Amino acid sequence: MGKLTNLKHLYIAEESTKILKKFGRLHSLGSISPILFLGEEEDGRGIGELECLNNLCGHLRIRNMERVRDASHVRKAKLMEKGKVYQLKMVWKVRNADEGTNTDYSEVVEALELPQNLIELSINGFLGVKLQLKEWLANGSSLCYLVEIKLQECRNLEEIPPIWHIQPSLETLEISSMDKVKLLGGKCTSTRALAAPRLKHLTLRHMRVLEEWVENSTTTPNSFHFLEELIMEECSMLRIALSDFPAVKEIKLNCVGKEGVSSLLSKSNFCVAVIWSP
Repeated sequence: MGKLTNLKHLYIAEESTKILKKFGRLHSLGSISPILFLGEEEDGRGIGELECLNNLCGHLRIRNMERVRDASHVRKAKLMEKGKVYQLKMVWKVRNADEGTNTDYSEVVEALELPQNLIELSINGFLGVKLQLKEWLANGSSLCYLVEIKLQECRNLEEIPPIWHIQPSLETLEISSMDKVKLLGGKCTSTRALAAPRLKHLTLRHMRVLEEWVENSTTTPNSFHFLEELIMEECSMLRIALSDFPAVKEIKLNCVGKEGVSSLLSKSNFCVAVIWSP
């Protein structure tokens, strides 16, 4: 495979990934479809093989991120230099809720330098306990085009910081299937947090132990100036919800705590379509 230096597009099935060794030699490669399955670094199938593949464009979807345990291999991939990659999805294989607690995957993720022209970022099944989003997103210097972030099935995460302040360009945020997250938001002292966020669509799904939604209202009043759609499903323990959504047009609630619904609606001074399935 390594001799196909003029190859531009590679379509490969999961069961055939073992033949893909030293794919970093394919300098002309523009796309790997449908998804890149990582192997061990010493086998020539690790994330470090991406180092010289700067012609990659469009979607880059990477599976088997749980095999990446060394931050130096992540830095070697030089994702920041993949200027034509607009959508990045990284998937960790989740077998059980306790998997990954003995490995510091946070170090690996923080070593990632995101493509500067990135528009959509998706993290699925991250196995770490903490995700230092502030420091990580800062590694991408100015991610001014990043408008959509999805965090899904990160079973070991315990807290999610206010991403809408950390990444002011964000327009769509989806957080789903988190088994241990009790707190969403919190104080953000960065000067970037004072900028008015542009979040339009916020979705929370299958957050069964989520209890609090904390917003630092003293420093960032009326934070959600542009939020048009709020979707909350399977958040049965949520007891505090922001009610300051001056631009919201539609709220969808499904299995949300009654106290959260009351808090949300009692202070509302706008006309909004509410779909509630208790």
